[in-house]
Amino acid sequence: MTGADAPPESSVIGSAGARDQLALEVRLLGSLLGQTIVEQAGDDLFERIERIRTRAIALRRTNDVEGRLRFAEEFSSLDLGRSEAVIQAFALYFQLINLAEERQRVRTLRRRERSTRGEMLEGSVSEAIERLRRLGRSEDEIDALMVRLVVNPVLTAHPTEVRRRTVLVALRRTAGLLERLDDPRLTPSEDREVRRRLREEITLLWRTSDLRAVTPTPLDEVRSAMTFFDATLFRVVPRLYRAFDAAFDRPVGTGKKVSLEAREAGMSASSSDSGWSGTRPPRVPSYLRWGSWIGGDRDGNPTVTAAITERTLRIHADHVLRGYEAVAIRLTQTIAATASDERARKPAIQTIGADPALPGTDRRLRVRFPHEPYRQRFGVIAERLKRTRAALTGGNGPRSGGYASASELDAELIELQQALVADGLQRVAWGEVQDLRWQLGTFGFHPAALEIRQHAAVHRAVLDAIRKGAPRATKISTGVTVSEILTTFRSVAAAQARFGPEACTRYVVSFAPNHAT
Repeated sequence: MTGADAPPESSVIGSAGARDQLALEVRLLGSLLGQTIVEQAGDDLFERIERIRTRAIALRRTNDVEGRLRFAEEFSSLDLGRSEAVIQAFALYFQLINLAEERQRVRTLRRRERSTRGEMLEGSVSEAIERLRRLGRSEDEIDALMVRLVVNPVLTAHPTEVRRRTVLVALRRTAGLLERLDDPRLTPSEDREVRRRLREEITLLWRTSDLRAVTPTPLDEVRSAMTFFDATLFRVVPRLYRAFDAAFDRPVGTGKKVSLEAREAGMSASSSDSGWSGTRPPRVPSYLRWGSWIGGDRDGNPTVTAAITERTLRIHADHVLRGYEAVAIRLTQTIAATASDERARKPAIQTIGADPALPGTDRRLRVRFPHEPYRQRFGVIAERLKRTRAALTGGNGPRSGGYASASELDAELIELQQALVADGLQRVAWGEVQDLRWQLGTFGFHPAALEIRQHAAVHRAVLDAIRKGAPRATKISTGVTVSEILTTFRSVAAAQARFGPEACTRYVVSFAPNHAT
């Protein structure tokens, strides 16, 4: 860290042209943090932090035991306020440096891919698929393997996690600014603006308490998880599938050769990417099935009740359906293709604009987009998703006319894809519309299947109480009654009926005895 009396941060524009980008960004972040400390806490604190930092570096390089003891004694002599400020400075410094190191990891991976010059990257999915081909597996056999692929990441609950969502989101904004510095097109004025915003974010991080003043509730944890679902998982999942699907691509020359997949999809030889991902039906299914303990993990946490679980599922549905609605609105704005008289006579396209579920919305969209059937249909889909969200979450607005299930929406998207292909718009069908289908196939109307978890001792106590005819209000453990445990099972059934069977499919009995040993 460097402050007021040290040299200013590098005058290099951005970081793209630096010989060692990581070192430049580390120095920049340290310098900006040092300046912030001087502005917010004064030179004295900054100079003390610098002395501690430089001495710690020097001691690490030697075996000076006495020096380390003197260093520890000096540090322990600080009053509580100074100690807290020093700890805060180093904690924030390492959080910022972690962002720079994560950015360097991304750059390294990109350099590796560029260095292949179109060849397969070692350890990539493309290489794995090519190995299967070399082993004699046919394309049908590989597709059969893909259908069987299922990956179940699970978000675990951490009641001891006290970092605030405010801080985590601020660090994400800072990471975005670092990425902006990596742009080789950055102008001097843009560089100054990025640095100004970095100083602003670092100042806010310095003045924002890193820890919660109160213990987070289960719903606080749920909302924190959903914040990052909105910002990352929902957006990244279709990109992950697209990259996987592209791993099946084989170059088809300069447009004179067309792959079998391209011919089946109706592609001509005019495009060099004919038959690649985005021009053909996807070969990668929605294989991710997310799970979550957050809002369902009762083991050791009596505040997680049936009511909390039910509210968790409503929050899940609210976030994912808002995501789908935003995608549908965007597609309403972008798929503005008109239908000519010849195309409109095709049966697949004739039905696209019509939707009996919401006749009023349908008529309004037909007036607004008279010759744009895809805009009409996606406009109706957006409205139906809005109504579905109101029905599932108990929100405001009309609730009739929504979707009964995610599969009903998926069937409508399949119909749209078929019409787009018949209309010569297969790139749209297998592009943005397929991205939405991948999201829907992964998340449904619940971003993650909620997993219920409870200690085996609680279940044994409930069974003993029921056998003895104890009242439902009998306490089993702190804050847990027989009635609450029974209500939990009923809430699982209600959740499956309301949000779909996959919304809550696992009940984990923790610390169950292993009778096999």
